[in-house]
Amino acid sequence: SLEKSGSLVQVSDELLSDMAMNVPDLLAGACRKAAGQYQNKSLLNGTGAWEGLMTGGVGLTQYTFANAASITAADLTNLYYQIDADFRDSDNTVFVTRSPIAAAIAAIAGTAAGIHALDSLTQGPSEWLLGKRYLQDDNTGNGLGDAVTTGKTNVLFGDWSWVYLFERAGFSVSRSDDVYFAEGLVGFKYSYRMGSAASNTNAFVIGVQA
Repeated sequence: SLEKSGSLVQVSDELLSDMAMNVPDLLAGACRKAAGQYQNKSLLNGTGAWEGLMTGGVGLTQYTFANAASITAADLTNLYYQIDADFRDSDNTVFVTRSPIAAAIAAIAGTAAGIHALDSLTQGPSEWLLGKRYLQDDNTGNGLGDAVTTGKTNVLFGDWSWVYLFERAGFSVSRSDDVYFAEGLVGFKYSYRMGSAASNTNAFVIGVQA
């Protein structure tokens, strides 16, 4: 099934009269960005037409880390082997966390000398973890934890080729010069229809603090 979503943007008559740029195209770009953020959050923790991976009803395999207040290299390697090799070997298999968790993982001591996720402080941290792409998603309400504390679900690892995104291609755009006429405003409505489904939950595992 698909969920209809979108936004209603009010633009002043003066802006439409004075702007040299194409205002509808400008607004469409902003709406597409907002739609992408909503899509990311809903793929992780959606409801209804979105079968979010982080929702309890999906029932992903759960791996509990050894400690409540830390993430160790052993936690990550053990989590890595919780899903079958066929899923791990896919190019679509990635790690996903929030940024504060990425900071904790980057600071894991590989030796007594210090951190292992970057060669020096003049370089950015690696975008890879155990040979897999490592992404951060900080959208509010996505179901991922933002602190290394007891019970937080902090890491999602799995093969995203087993998640289907259903989409009616493109945006629907309409304009109304009447609804806000008395306020001197013009309304632009952008809408789209999307949904998702996890076709094989065995392709994923979540990491939870003890």
